[in-house]
Amino acid sequence: MAVAISSSSISRKAFSSPEDVINHERRGHLRYNPPPMTPTSHHITVNNLRIHYTEAGSGPPILLIHGFPTSSHLWRNVMPELAKTHRAIAIDLPGYGLSDKPVDAKYDFEFYEEVLNDLLDALGIEETALAVHDLGGPIGLFWAVRHAERVKQLVLLNTLVYPETSWAVKLFLIALRTPGVRDYLVSPKGIVGAMKFGVVHKDRLNREVLTPYTAPFEDAAARQALIKAGSGLGIKGLAEIARKLPTLEASVRIIYGENDRALPDVAKTMQRVKRDLPGAEVTSLSNCGHFLQEDEPERLGQLMAEFLNRPNPAQQPAADLVRAFNGWAENDLDITPAAVTHCSRQSLPENPRELMRLIPEVHRTFFDQAAGPDFETLDFTTPTRNLQTFDPTADILPPPEDSPAGQQAQSKATAYFNSRPIHLVQATGTDTAGDLNITLLIALDPQSSQLFTFITALSD
Repeated sequence: MAVAISSSSISRKAFSSPEDVINHERRGHLRYNPPPMTPTSHHITVNNLRIHYTEAGSGPPILLIHGFPTSSHLWRNVMPELAKTHRAIAIDLPGYGLSDKPVDAKYDFEFYEEVLNDLLDALGIEETALAVHDLGGPIGLFWAVRHAERVKQLVLLNTLVYPETSWAVKLFLIALRTPGVRDYLVSPKGIVGAMKFGVVHKDRLNREVLTPYTAPFEDAAARQALIKAGSGLGIKGLAEIARKLPTLEASVRIIYGENDRALPDVAKTMQRVKRDLPGAEVTSLSNCGHFLQEDEPERLGQLMAEFLNRPNPAQQPAADLVRAFNGWAENDLDITPAAVTHCSRQSLPENPRELMRLIPEVHRTFFDQAAGPDFETLDFTTPTRNLQTFDPTADILPPPEDSPAGQQAQSKATAYFNSRPIHLVQATGTDTAGDLNITLLIALDPQSSQLFTFITALSD
């Protein structure tokens, strides 16, 4: 029989890595080791650069971007809360942390844009939530406004956004161009001073906390790269962010520490963001400075997780439908209910033949990497029907009369699909041995960017 597989966002990986999958049973159950809640260290090569990142959890991804002079280490105590429901990834930007620090790199907006694009591609991530801080703000925002289709949600912490900067930012840039002063700023002693300047709770910054920030900059070449990384972002990139930010469709959450001596005008900046993006929700934390990840990491993690897990009203009917089918499978294991997977993306092409090109990418990836070798071959046919309505009674296995859960699932499906123009596609496949057959009915809702797969047959 088929069982329901829980809904997930579209990704090129259904799990955080193929190694997480332990076993695929022919009854349809998937069992896997959940990734750890505490961050683990990884390296990956993109654009001939060795990039370090930390990762925790599984589920929809969120990319965490630090600023000057920090690294992924800044997010270490925020990630466990996010990892309960998300795949949290914190990058060390080139020039920082344990990533490469080429002294001949430009470290401009386009440089970092290419790094972020290639990193996400290498990790198999098509769409992601994004959280940015300090100089990671303009780096992440520049990428976001140029690749808005890849951004699902956005979290802004204490960060730069606009080309009109405060006296403190101007002074910082002058310091990075002044011999002697700049050498101190990027030295281990200067980095310790910057961290203590940016927090309220200085007593929490002991040697164990500070060493991962300072250790990467013991040699002169690394410090030279940090100078370039801190001063390489041009005013034109900030102007492009200011121009395009109001058009961003992702949901936005603003959380900032009020006692920010590095960015003393952060409140005004976030008020302007709120005017540009009226739907943004703003929270200020009175007991936090610039590095709120060090001052109140658990509280910050809770606020971010609450936002990330908040259902999108436009997608709630689809989520309710999937929940109903999951309930059917869980309550009536002795029958053969149709299982359903659900994916959503910010945009789907409206032409059904263009939609066909999306289906193999999504479902081959799911079955190949998550379900295992039993589904190594899936043949996707041309669209069999394009209907204005979708009758679950006729198109999906009907539930028995004595199955309340099945009746509820059918009712939810009828209400959903009868109110939307739906494209239907038949997909069939068999395992390599030829003794396991699967039939999928794929319903595509281009208006609300939802894609459903109903497993209508699974047999030996």
